[in-house]
Amino acid sequence: MVAPKGTQWLGLGQGSEMAGANIFMMWSSSNPSNITVSPRSGQGNFLPAHNPSARITVLSGSGIDSSTGVLTANIRCDSCLDWSVGTMDPTNPSSSWIWSVHRGDPLNTDNQTQTSLAQHQEMGSFHLNLRDDATGLPAGASAQNPFMTDGTNTPIPLNPSSSSSSSSSSSTPSLPSNATRRAHATLMTLSFILLFPLNALLLYLPSLPPNAILFIHAPLQLLTLALTLAGFGCGVSMARSLHNTSAYHPVIGYVVVAVLVLVQPALGAVCHFRFRRQRGSSSSKESADVGKGSGSGFLTLGFAHQWLGRTMIILGAINGGLGFRLTGPVGSRYVPKYAVIIYSVVAGVVGCAYVAVVVFSLGRKSGRRRELANGKGEGGGKGYSGLREDGGVGMGNGGRKGEGRASGEGGAYAMNTLANAGGRR
Repeated sequence: MVAPKGTQWLGLGQGSEMAGANIFMMWSSSNPSNITVSPRSGQGNFLPAHNPSARITVLSGSGIDSSTGVLTANIRCDSCLDWSVGTMDPTNPSSSWIWSVHRGDPLNTDNQTQTSLAQHQEMGSFHLNLRDDATGLPAGASAQNPFMTDGTNTPIPLNPSSSSSSSSSSSTPSLPSNATRRAHATLMTLSFILLFPLNALLLYLPSLPPNAILFIHAPLQLLTLALTLAGFGCGVSMARSLHNTSAYHPVIGYVVVAVLVLVQPALGAVCHFRFRRQRGSSSSKESADVGKGSGSGFLTLGFAHQWLGRTMIILGAINGGLGFRLTGPVGSRYVPKYAVIIYSVVAGVVGCAYVAVVVFSLGRKSGRRRELANGKGEGGGKGYSGLREDGGVGMGNGGRKGEGRASGEGGAYAMNTLANAGGRR
């Protein structure tokens, strides 16, 4: 490993990405002429942890050149063919490697477990030919230290331009800004642990205006979906910058956002229009016939719309926690403890409130059904149930003409049900 003057640290890793990579980091030691080499294990897109099980030896020729300031680390590794989460074939003509660098003031520390390292400014990848015919010892090289001339302490000069051992590509992508990170985390958190569930709970209010679905529920959910798409765009930008588009966190995000954009609005719209058509076609029929299954297709759509939305909200909230894990350990620079605590508490409170409201609503509807079945409607007459736009049923009042109204996640109002004192026949 060789780095020019002005390098704060240089990292080299075996693998195609940080997660699972076997990494070596180099920086200046407390001795101005020496370097410190720290073996590390990559676990994600955050500072790799020190790897105490690595078996490495820093060979002669390593150090900092007093005249040029160049940092050099000649390393022998006896654990690089098989490490905890990976292997490398020593005959691979195209082995995968990654690198990263941060320029700045020297660290001047002998601490191999250093945890206050600044994030890399540039990174890239390349492929290396490990076959013997490409990586044979240079003429006069020592078998114990191929970087030094046999029998002397003279370094062998490196000439990358004439070497056939390296190939393929390297890159220096721009890193995501802190503003992009914050925007992604804020928008997705607001959407999945606050706005989506609270917008759904609005439909459980006891008194809702007519057309609550069309003028309250749908606009609020579409506005939240727009915020989700903005946060999703920030997330995709970060994943591409970090070459990490196939990790578990972005993949789950792709699925959730695709369902919310392509499936859920369409399903809700179909459910709404079928409800309106069902209500219109039933207006001239007896209300008792409406309750006998003529709206079964609508009820199925309402049920699917409800539970698909709930599933996506839960999956999105879980994926937020996975995003913390991918970004770094709790307490690190990008994952402060207070952020994880706030996220967990708010998600737990909203989740418990959601379940409580739904269970209470179901219990109340069940009680009303039992009362009607026992002939205990108002006026002693028999009430009839009508279709509700969320896929449930609305209860009419017996004993006089009345209007049954119900509320729920998928809809806000019920079909009118007419009932006379003895029930209309």
